[in-house]
Amino acid sequence: MDSLDKMLFRLFLKPMGLAGLGMGALFFLGVWLPLQLSASPMLAPIGQMASNTALIVAGALFLASLSMLVVRAWRLRQWQVGNGPFCHRCGGMVEEETHRHHASYRCLSCNQRRYL
Repeated sequence: MDSLDKMLFRLFLKPMGLAGLGMGALFFLGVWLPLQLSASPMLAPIGQMASNTALIVAGALFLASLSMLVVRAWRLRQWQVGNGPFCHRCGGMVEEETHRHHASYRCLSCNQRRYL
């Protein structure tokens, strides 16, 4: 796995994880929870409400994942043409993050952190 593969993996890991969380929420709220609560006549309406909201929750998580994916793809393209911030050590793409009350850049290729 070369440095570009590592960088792309680290860049798109969070949006793909959020999409997976949406699929898990769809299964949990739409199938598993109503099935578990259907045995009790008192809790069955809660299971029905969970089933009704499952598609909304999964759709919201999918849209959040899609918007995060689009922003990261745009940042990747800006880095490729030379307009985005880059690592001063290896030249890879950097991601802004907050670490212990300080803003920092973390390189997606060599994983080095540089404080601002």
